[in-house]
Amino acid sequence: MLDTDLRIKINMWNNRCIWHSLFIALLMLLMTPLNGQSDGLKDTLVVGFDENYPPLQYINSQGEPDGFDIDLIKLVAKKAGFKFVFKYGPWFEIQKKLISGEVDIVPGMYINRGRNDDVLFSLPTLITAHEFYVRSDSPLNSLNDVRTHHGIRIIIQNVKVLKEYLLSISSEAELIYVESPLEGFQKLSLGYGDCLFMPDIVAENYFKTFPADNIQKTGIKVLYREYAIATNIKLVGINEKINLALDELSNDESYSSIQKKWFLQADTKVSRRSYLILLIFVAFLIMVLTASVLWTWSLRVSVRKKTILLNQELIDKSETERLLKVEKQKAEEADRLKSSFLANMSHEIRTPMNAIIGFGELLIDKDLSIEDREKYVSHINGNGQILLNLINDIIDVSKIEAGLLNMTEAPFKLLRVLKEIEVVVDQQIEKKHKGAVVFVTDFSDQDSIWITSDEVRFKQIFYNLLSNANKFTFSGEILFGYQKISSEIVRFYVKDTGIGIPKNKQEIVFSRFRQIDEGTNRAYEGSGLGLFITKTLVELLGGSIILISEPDIGSEFVVDLPIAGCRKNLA
Repeated sequence: MLDTDLRIKINMWNNRCIWHSLFIALLMLLMTPLNGQSDGLKDTLVVGFDENYPPLQYINSQGEPDGFDIDLIKLVAKKAGFKFVFKYGPWFEIQKKLISGEVDIVPGMYINRGRNDDVLFSLPTLITAHEFYVRSDSPLNSLNDVRTHHGIRIIIQNVKVLKEYLLSISSEAELIYVESPLEGFQKLSLGYGDCLFMPDIVAENYFKTFPADNIQKTGIKVLYREYAIATNIKLVGINEKINLALDELSNDESYSSIQKKWFLQADTKVSRRSYLILLIFVAFLIMVLTASVLWTWSLRVSVRKKTILLNQELIDKSETERLLKVEKQKAEEADRLKSSFLANMSHEIRTPMNAIIGFGELLIDKDLSIEDREKYVSHINGNGQILLNLINDIIDVSKIEAGLLNMTEAPFKLLRVLKEIEVVVDQQIEKKHKGAVVFVTDFSDQDSIWITSDEVRFKQIFYNLLSNANKFTFSGEILFGYQKISSEIVRFYVKDTGIGIPKNKQEIVFSRFRQIDEGTNRAYEGSGLGLFITKTLVELLGGSIILISEPDIGSEFVVDLPIAGCRKNLA
């Protein structure tokens, strides 16, 4: 029998293809001879896919590419008339290679409008949802249970959109990352998490064959997403050919056969007699429907053409108005931020410069005592360091904007670098707070950990976070520690008992030139560049950073960094 949700997804795709067919064919016909642009054709195209994502794409037991997406790309290539070779690997590597041009086509990629500047997407080829799986004794029966379950541990693959979604419904959730759905089922069965969150089609494939009987589906399906064939941004012509091929395949028997092969498993228990009755019923139904279809066909064709034209006109008009509104808002916001930033920079630069010039003039007095002279020199040095840090931040932001901020990775002993940071920060906190704030570290005894990263930028990340905690904490403690959460990831955390950050301000703290308190009369000094630079450095080193904060309670920054390093360049 057919799975109801899956039937709906496939029908949605087929209907969408039929409605778009005439428009796409006409658009391609008109555009191709007029624009004069290269369609990026090659003799042989490279098709990238995930080596371990059944039943969509994977390497089978014979060491050959297999799955729904593999069969689909073969059909599309035949229709579109291009040759190809396969290249496989982990999903995150395949995505990078598509953007860099090492891979030309990737089937089965989630349609993310934010990627439109990097890749081209075809018509949707599949619609799927994500589903929660739990152990048989679990109290989780609804999405509200997931939201309200204190300290819930959710097992997922390390995908940004999944992390953002789960943290949006449960900010206190502990996310446990796995490499594959099979590893996720194993950890859930052994009690390493409270639930598993996976794409329903992929998870169902493992659920049917997984040997443990203590796991069950919840039926909680969320995060419906469209998947398509993605092409490199330069291959406009290939993308057009793929769309035309998909449009032709919407009613093709060969396409229907691969759907049945991978998703619509036949019920082998149906008897010949039942099968014959079914055929007779279908034949009768077809006869009845044919009579009504014939006399309405010409009318439907005419209505469809007019509807397509009218819908497209409405879509174009609505999209134009929306884009104009968005651009206007962006321009106004950019102008406001520019004015605010220039005012802040003027204030931040003048303050230490005035101090340096003022104390420098006082040093001219020959009658100064040695004690006063040392105090003035100390003030000059302190304000000089503030000015230097501000200039360094501005230079780093300029490099980020130009795409010139490069990482130099090399292995180093983690505990040694953390101890160096501890010595410097401990002195800064003691000097500012005189014992009112205690600096606590939790480095455990894992002194054998070596990581590959950029040591200078690694230190800069945590100097920025700890300096931020020092600025906004006036009593209590600042905690700095880490833990190895897997063979590939180390998690660091900087936690304070400071003023905290309101929920409605937490999204802007990582934006450049933005602060919680903006304007020259704000209560706390700063350029608004530190956390933007920190987030950029973390991502360039292949990691991620999140903020957890409550006003008047404190803030916690959690940074996950790879042990083996991950070179990444700014786009």
